[in-house]
Amino acid sequence: MRREYLFRRRTSKSPQQFIADMKKNVTRFGFRVHEVVDMRKLYNGYGIEVADNFEAYTITLCNPQKSYKSITKNPERNAAIIEQKHIVVYKGGKGVTIINYLPLPKEFIKEVFPDDEEFPESIYQSCQKRIEIIEASL
Repeated sequence: MRREYLFRRRTSKSPQQFIADMKKNVTRFGFRVHEVVDMRKLYNGYGIEVADNFEAYTITLCNPQKSYKSITKNPERNAAIIEQKHIVVYKGGKGVTIINYLPLPKEFIKEVFPDDEEFPESIYQSCQKRIEIIEASL
């Protein structure tokens, strides 16, 4: 049986409207929008010619208090914490905005941090909160 890792959602909202709604919703989940990267501007800054219809963003969501407590307990955790903070939002065809998020599976975290018993559950809970934030912003 194939396991589906990538969390995918679609909305009729524009990418900008979805991001604005997400910014309104994050605080009630204990998170903050750390950064929104406009991929068009990023690529243009590198001298890459970008198609006129290209619209994509990477959003970094953080629970700063939880993140700080976690990495002060074990600094190696930061490698996993950084990865699961990113949400990708882009303009698809026919006026649809697509949201993708790759939550880290508990099993993976257990393999990477075999001696850190509480961390896999903590990461899982943070990933689930990000999914709830996405759902609340659709």
